[in-house]
Amino acid sequence: MTIVELIILASDILDDIQDLDAKDVPWSNVDDAFNLNIVVGMLIICLQETDGIAGINETLWIKQKIKELMLQSLNGQQIDLKNEIISEDDYIQMCYMKSGSLIRLA
Repeated sequence: MTIVELIILASDILDDIQDLDAKDVPWSNVDDAFNLNIVVGMLIICLQETDGIAGINETLWIKQKIKELMLQSLNGQQIDLKNEIISEDDYIQMCYMKSGSLIRLA
């Protein structure tokens, strides 16, 4: 669960950097260049830590799921950043991809 929590935190930090809408979080007081290094480092650590979770087949499956769901979440983030959501269905689809993927990961 620690891996999932770090992935969600890294995603939240990245979202805040991109949206510029969170002024009261600890990373808002740090230059974005440093925040980006922290996010990338956290994600690399998460992938590295999956190596010791289980056997080789389970580890490969876990890594595949992490990559698949993180990419889906990034696609949802991209939709959010474009700010072209025009219907309730568009919004639900964006949330399904962006946040729902991370919940599925958990």
